[in-house]
Amino acid sequence: MEKISPLEAMYRNTRSMLDAAFKNIAMQRIVKDGVAVGAPEKVDTAIRIKDDDVLINSGRWTKTPI
Repeated sequence: MEKISPLEAMYRNTRSMLDAAFKNIAMQRIVKDGVAVGAPEKVDTAIRIKDDDVLINSGRWTKTPI
């Protein structure tokens, strides 16, 4: 485990919170703009991917052919 100073820890935590906040704001704007142009569609259920649906190909996860 890397040992860091308290000041560095506060900096990293603050940066992580700001990054998450900006990402959240960006996603809200994307949805708002999408709704304004009528792009989003309502779905009844979420798509769930099980372990059987993916395989590892050279260290990368890929969707298995249907």
